[in-house]
Amino acid sequence: MVGSAEYVTEGGQKTVFRFNHASADWALKMIDLSDTEGRLGEDITIVVARVTREVRILRENQSPHLPKLGPFDPQAARIDGHPYFAYSEEYIDGQSLRDIMAAGRLSAQVVAAVAHDIGLALEDLWAPRIVHRDVKPENILQRASDQAFVLLDPGYALDLADTSLTRTGGVVGTAPYYSPEQLDAGNKRALDCRSDLYSLGVSLYEAATGSHPYYRRGMTREQLALAIRTAVPADLRSAGCPDHLAGIIARLIRKRPHLRFRSPTDFLENLEADGRGIS
Repeated sequence: MVGSAEYVTEGGQKTVFRFNHASADWALKMIDLSDTEGRLGEDITIVVARVTREVRILRENQSPHLPKLGPFDPQAARIDGHPYFAYSEEYIDGQSLRDIMAAGRLSAQVVAAVAHDIGLALEDLWAPRIVHRDVKPENILQRASDQAFVLLDPGYALDLADTSLTRTGGVVGTAPYYSPEQLDAGNKRALDCRSDLYSLGVSLYEAATGSHPYYRRGMTREQLALAIRTAVPADLRSAGCPDHLAGIIARLIRKRPHLRFRSPTDFLENLEADGRGIS
């Protein structure tokens, strides 16, 4: 498939390597298909179908704020006797928002830039009615070459025009960034772009204040779910967030979807109404 490849990281379902092809660096993403039911809780066919969907989403979407598809199509491979499913995409040389936040809360200018760029990514995903379902700081990278923020891993995306790839009763995403409606596992087909906007809002709140609006170390999943459904986070202005940006983020994380922005386009228009939310 490729020549030499350098190990980068692993997490969730994927192991990531970097390789060079046609004078450009690319990411090779490999999923070990041995005992997926035991390790991932999913049948091999579902895992492969999810990767195939992710590749299709990237192929059909040319947003600069989503990864570009790489030079090699998805294919099966066997390495040291283990079956893998592999594909390639743009290698993004840069830091995740989580790593950037490790130094402390971010300036209003940086928070607004994240909001703008990831808002554009969600706008492009929502045009064909795709819900990402896993917007979080770990899935937001800042590309070193142009400083743009990029939304990674649409592997768990919900394509409202396609069949569901999540087993009945399963909740997809990362618990601290669930929207209230994501907690309703039996109603996942009712999710829309406002769920992703909520998860973006939680990420922006954390970036602007240095603290998650709900999650606290040691919380049980039940306690976290209750907080997501009922807790009122502290006003962002108490952390020095400018009024306009604070209002934008507060609206993103309203409990009821109809109280948030109607769409990513509506969100971006409000954000840009005051210089990308910076007053």
